[in-house]
Amino acid sequence: MAGLSIESFALRGVSLSLGVVENHASNPESSAAEGAFASLSEQEQQYRERMRSSGEDSIRDFKVLRREQKSVMGLSGEEGAYRVETSDGKVKYGFVWTSQSRPDGRFPMALSASLEAGADEHVDDYTPPPDEEQLTALWDALLASIKERPGAY
Repeated sequence: MAGLSIESFALRGVSLSLGVVENHASNPESSAAEGAFASLSEQEQQYRERMRSSGEDSIRDFKVLRREQKSVMGLSGEEGAYRVETSDGKVKYGFVWTSQSRPDGRFPMALSASLEAGADEHVDDYTPPPDEEQLTALWDALLASIKERPGAY
């Protein structure tokens, strides 16, 4: 998998990752995180376990914001988003989208995109993330900006 990670200086504590899994059509087991739904389910399970614990890293609330099929750049895919709050009031948001390769073989790769903001654990320099509305708008704009580069494959 090839990827790119970006941390925003304008929005402190926000990070973005984009990835490509090449030859996805010939090796479907190499999909990025097995899809957004699987990734979201895994996150939910981990956070719900932490909700049952007490201590510095316990979780007060976990909420699924999105779990839906979403096409980006003509590629069908899965989108997931969540919000988690720690027992001491720190908030973290996570967004993920993963594609499937095109059935016509014209785009034999899977794409993945993720955005994280905030913190779900004790960090000394915790900065609260932008509000949910701003992050959702940023996420939607990011997905809408992903374009096919003609002649790239």
